[in-house]
Amino acid sequence: MANTSSSKPSAVSATDSGKASRPRAPRARSFGARLALLSTLACGFVLAAFAVSAWLMVRGASLGRLDEAITARAMHGLRPPRDAEPWEHHWEGLEHAFDPLIGADSTSAVLVLARDADGKIVYQSNHWPEHLRLDMLPPPSTFQSHPPGPPPGPPPDENGTETKGPPPPMVPPRFVSVRAGSRDWRLGAMGDGERTLVVGLDTGVFAPEILWTRNAFLAAMPAALLLVGGIGWLVSRRAIRPVQALALAAEGVTARGLDQRIEAHGADAEFARLITVFNAMLDRLERSFYQATRFSADAAHELRTPLTILQSQLEEALKAAEEGSGEQGRYAELLEEVCRLRSIVQSLLLLSRADAGQLRLDLAPTNLTQMAESLADDVRILAPDLTVSADLAEDVWVPADAGLLSQTLTNLATNAVRYNKEDGSITLSLRRVGDRAQFAVSNTGPGIPVEERDRVFQRFFRGARPRGGIDGFGLGLSLAQEIARAHGGDLALVDRKDALTTFVLGLPAVAPDEAHAQEARSNREH
Repeated sequence: MANTSSSKPSAVSATDSGKASRPRAPRARSFGARLALLSTLACGFVLAAFAVSAWLMVRGASLGRLDEAITARAMHGLRPPRDAEPWEHHWEGLEHAFDPLIGADSTSAVLVLARDADGKIVYQSNHWPEHLRLDMLPPPSTFQSHPPGPPPGPPPDENGTETKGPPPPMVPPRFVSVRAGSRDWRLGAMGDGERTLVVGLDTGVFAPEILWTRNAFLAAMPAALLLVGGIGWLVSRRAIRPVQALALAAEGVTARGLDQRIEAHGADAEFARLITVFNAMLDRLERSFYQATRFSADAAHELRTPLTILQSQLEEALKAAEEGSGEQGRYAELLEEVCRLRSIVQSLLLLSRADAGQLRLDLAPTNLTQMAESLADDVRILAPDLTVSADLAEDVWVPADAGLLSQTLTNLATNAVRYNKEDGSITLSLRRVGDRAQFAVSNTGPGIPVEERDRVFQRFFRGARPRGGIDGFGLGLSLAQEIARAHGGDLALVDRKDALTTFVLGLPAVAPDEAHAQEARSNREH
């Protein structure tokens, strides 16, 4: 069947071959989503950097306090024991020296290891973790006479009074944090020229804020990222609101909606110029379109009069010519061409009015069933070599301009005849589906190539050579579609099935009782 612009298919589904032949459009990415994601990543990076910095500061302060506590007690632990107390008992007492820090027995959370000048271990805590290897202890320092900071004074005498004398040489303290098993330890090593002392504290007991701060940051980061992501999404949606307004305005730019404009007042500076340029483009487009539409309408209107006169004179000349003469044949050919010109001019005039939204409709309840039955009879007369079948629902009414609707049905039937095969068939069907009436015209024939299906409703597009060489002028289907849309319906090309090419006309329907009542009221008014 004929052809001429792709329509928005209502009651249409594309064929598998048609789908396969069309390249898929690349999937569009959301700018708002990308903006929200980028802002979330940026804020997440800042939050992570802040969290790490804060945790390092807390950890550093906590470890600094532990280092001070280890240094103070370890230096006292290096002093000789009083009253000839054994060194072993002296170092065992060092394990209890940290009890005031936690207010409880801290023995299991304190490690002590002592070495003599030869590096031999002379004392090691009984609860020393098996996972804490000796090679994990702080490395030895270079021996120097004084550690950094004020050196400890000499041990007091028997009466508790400090004696004067030079401080013993000290090895400066070294500290390291290690993990042994499931516990984290802070180890400090220091000594004098005769012995080296290593003291370790469980940071989970003596500095729980380190672990608490780390866990708090780890737990808060996902919630903070979700919050930042939500805020970023809201901000991005608000930021692209002017772009969405431009998109909506662009979607509304049609032949009947060229008056769409975007309010630039109050817009951000970045979008104000874009909105101004867009509105100026619409102004130019509107002026150009209406100039073209007005020209088409004026030209078609002016051509109607001379064509009518020419047709009248040719008809008179045809009657006056001798029967069977050459002049009569030439007049008949000229009259046929003039009639074609009049049909083209009339179609152009209707299309220009439809483009301008000025297609006047004289709507009245119309019996589509009777109109389809009359059309079937006309097709049988027009093409006696074709098999015409009609499957029409009874009493289907539509609010329509009877003249324009009849022209639409005639265009569909004419195409079905022209683009058919010898001894082919035409099927007319009418159904009411909900509040819609669907009239379908199907015909056998070569069909419409897949690459031409999107062009069948374009103006002046003509496809394959019609049957009998009787060519149209490519306005029939486009005009039929415009008339259907003016009635609140649509015309669409349906998939080719069972060797049939089918066009479906969908129109709003009215109930038969309501249609009869409106028809009766109209007859009484007239």
